[in-house]
Amino acid sequence: MTTTARPSRRTLAKGAAWATPILMISTPAVATTASGNCVSTCPTMAFGANWSATRTSGCWQSGSTLDGPGTLNYGGRTLDNAIGESRDPYSQSGCGVLGCSCRSSTTPYVWYSTSICLRGGVNYTFTAQTIALTTNTVTQTLTPQILSSTGTVLVNGTTFDSTASSGTVSLSYQPTATGSYTFRYQWSFASLGTSTSDDIAVQAPTVAADGAAC
Repeated sequence: MTTTARPSRRTLAKGAAWATPILMISTPAVATTASGNCVSTCPTMAFGANWSATRTSGCWQSGSTLDGPGTLNYGGRTLDNAIGESRDPYSQSGCGVLGCSCRSSTTPYVWYSTSICLRGGVNYTFTAQTIALTTNTVTQTLTPQILSSTGTVLVNGTTFDSTASSGTVSLSYQPTATGSYTFRYQWSFASLGTSTSDDIAVQAPTVAADGAAC
């Protein structure tokens, strides 16, 4: 597996191009039986084509929405089979090439999500390893979430803060009904401004169902 060594933001040229947000990519239908039951108690969580990335509108540093999936190196720390956020949602120098209005939007978010089938009454626990680049100015956080089929956030997991070099995130949820849900990683930023933000990478979560590892 090729290691993606992320350069320090201090090496990036001032006045770099800024990208418009990407469009949401539809995820494949979740595997269910004709009666609506999940094919398996354990959802498939490996990163792949069933995951999609998007982010809020505003000004973003040019480049792909997320790094990976693959082996990522943030701040000298390596994480295998990971996805990472390393783009700034605002100018690195002054108001940037798109003007000061780019810094006036609300707190930006980046999301990486997948549709999963969960069985009602089963207690699910999702856990994932994280690493961070901690040497930039603006703090970044990562939170796992479960959303309903209509996009409502049902539960937030623990939050990893980029002031820590490494750690874990976890989420526990017991659905009342069997059906389609969305598991989502949410990256957020402490503030908008002209300073660069820290970066966070995370692995695909492992899952336990009623205490038994999937």
